Amino acid sequence: MSNSTISLAKSAGRVLPDLASAQAAEIAELRAMVESLRANARQPGRVSFKVSEKGCVSIYGMNMRGIHLYASQWLKILEHAEAIKSFIEVNRSALAWKGEA
Repeated sequence: MSNSTISLAKSAGRVLPDLASAQAAEIAELRAMVESLRANARQPGRVSFKVSEKGCVSIYGMNMRGIHLYASQWLKILEHAEAIKSFIEVNRSALAWKGEA
């Protein structure tokens, strides 16, 4: 065996356990994530919040995919909460309601 072959074998001996260790850690992390998702599975009527990958505030439990807006957009909507409620009351008969025919 040449010196370069021995050196390569030594390098592979160090890299392979590191790779196996990294894979085992990643698998353990993924299993923990799956368990967390199962434990917090969306329940009908339950609203939950999350920070998206892009930094948006995401609200789940109101429609199939969730509602995603940046924090500044949510705050702007919340500033107008009373006006929105009033608008809904004034237009109640013309509005569609989820779950109603």
